[in-house]
Amino acid sequence: MSRESRAATALLLLLSVGVPAPGQTAASAPDRSKPPALGPVRPLQLPPVQKLRLSNGLPVLVVELHEVPVVQVNVVVDGRHGRAALARLDETFQAARG
Repeated sequence: MSRESRAATALLLLLSVGVPAPGQTAASAPDRSKPPALGPVRPLQLPPVQKLRLSNGLPVLVVELHEVPVVQVNVVVDGRHGRAALARLDETFQAARG
């Protein structure tokens, strides 16, 4: 798709927001003067947290959500050794990409 056709498509989408669809009258458009009614409250089901410890003593928490194909890594660094630990971690990642 060319740049011009993508721009035209984006402009068309922007202009069509808030415009009733063909066959839809203003009377059948949703009432936006007040928020919609709340739905039923669903129970919160959190996945189990696996707590592991590596051979070097580093604690690792793992939460598996197989419905979401995402891998996320959070690194929490102790404030006493923060700069040195982050520098070493960065050095390790740079060497691995090498």
